[in-house]
Amino acid sequence: MPIEFTLLGYRPEPWSPVDSLAFSRVMIWQLSHAWYGEILRAKLIEAVGQEHAAAWEIHRRTGTQSFCPRESSSTCSGQMAG
Repeated sequence: MPIEFTLLGYRPEPWSPVDSLAFSRVMIWQLSHAWYGEILRAKLIEAVGQEHAAAWEIHRRTGTQSFCPRESSSTCSGQMAG
């Protein structure tokens, strides 16, 4: 066991199948980080329509983001073709 457990006098319970299920649930939640963006995008499509929403897609390039509409791609620096 880790030294911290010994120093604190802590003895954890044995791992169980329920622990594995709980851990997998946390991992699913952690790895599904895009859920908020998907909801926001769906609301945007509902409000302005698919074509107008597509004009404001977020483009990523080496850690930067561009929020430029596709129509003005000539004036936006760093925008990727999409």
